[in-house]
Amino acid sequence: MIDTVQAFIQSINERKHVLTLIEDTVFAIEFVVNDEIISLFLKKGEVCISDEPCSPSIKFRIHGEKESVKALISGREKFRTLLMNGDLQCSAPFRTILLLESFFYLGKTEKKMAKIS
Repeated sequence: MIDTVQAFIQSINERKHVLTLIEDTVFAIEFVVNDEIISLFLKKGEVCISDEPCSPSIKFRIHGEKESVKALISGREKFRTLLMNGDLQCSAPFRTILLLESFFYLGKTEKKMAKIS
């Protein structure tokens, strides 16, 4: 799971325009998958990872199965779709959910193949 999150961070860092989404934010996202917790810190346009649970004042937890979290991070599924289907759970304000959806979608690690006409 940590490899998937690290690939996502690398993908995000290659897309500087995506980092502008979080340039005014300071919070953490904890991915809770079974007994594993991976913390992703978003702070003033930077993203970093820790495999230790975090304790900043603002944090959001995303609970789900490993495949659902991987689908979110890789860009195969949209965040709100996974939430509506019950594949992921997250308690956050709607505005934050929209921000996270944009962040995950634009930072996706899977490349879509271009259609050749």
